Amino acid sequence: MSHPPPGDARIASGALTERPAQRLALAAFVLVFGTLVAVLLRELSLGASAMETCGEAMAHADLPGAIDAAREAAEATAPGSPYPERGYARLVEIAQAAETRGDDATATAAWRAIRAAAMATQTPSGARARQHAADANLGIARVAAHPRTVQPETAEATRALMLATLARDDRPSPWTFVLLGVGASAFFAGVIRLLLLPTGTTRRQLGIGASVAAAGFALALLACLRG
Repeated sequence: MSHPPPGDARIASGALTERPAQRLALAAFVLVFGTLVAVLLRELSLGASAMETCGEAMAHADLPGAIDAAREAAEATAPGSPYPERGYARLVEIAQAAETRGDDATATAAWRAIRAAAMATQTPSGARARQHAADANLGIARVAAHPRTVQPETAEATRALMLATLARDDRPSPWTFVLLGVGASAFFAGVIRLLLLPTGTTRRQLGIGASVAAAGFALALLACLRG
């Protein structure tokens, strides 16, 4: 009876130890990809539904309802989705029309909805969201300093004070969340590597997994301290 050479046995053994890791990696990829697709479809659906609700509210002269729905559309961000910009455009339209007819309460509500949506969806590279927030700040300050609201001699001071107040942002930086995400990903990647290592693993292989997990934990902790 013939026996396979030792080299073939090592190859077969290596294949057996690698298959679980490959299957786990494939399952993780499918899970992540499926989750991203589900989130994308959900945001597209929310944006479309919100704009439809906004249109119905406008048709019934329900401005508060239209503002709420347009804000939901503006916050339904997804790559390639047209609904966030449509939501912002509708809010600007409502705000400007309200200013024209002297409805300061509605104008302020619409500008504040723009600001809230922009700040809720701001990312490190989100120049468009920052521009929406800046435009909203100007609109809020302009309404607050209008001659209908304050004395002409105090209008400029009121506007400057309002802009200074709105410019303050005590939220954690978007980069903090990026750092937290990278740290958490590195931590779990290191832990999974340690769990999947076969018996007889060298110290060097153990050290790599432990180092990645430790670095990830340190990054996540730094993000929490920054926040």
